[in-house]
Amino acid sequence: MGDPLLTKKIIESSESELWSAFIGTEERPPYIYYILKNDNRWDLIRLLDILRLEIEDGSISLKPGLVLLANKIRELK
Repeated sequence: MGDPLLTKKIIESSESELWSAFIGTEERPPYIYYILKNDNRWDLIRLLDILRLEIEDGSISLKPGLVLLANKIRELK
């Protein structure tokens, strides 16, 4: 099961904070990419890319998507 504290933080964060941290813009990648790239976590970058596409497509909303991603990352550890 997921981390309740992380889920709470995601829910309480603003959409703009989450967007900058995890989705990014056309001009700038999300902040977390720099961390993941330095750690050579290409598997997590791939998951983030999939999530970004699903959010942009309208298949899932940002906050629920991030909660699901956080749960998946916990499984990978």
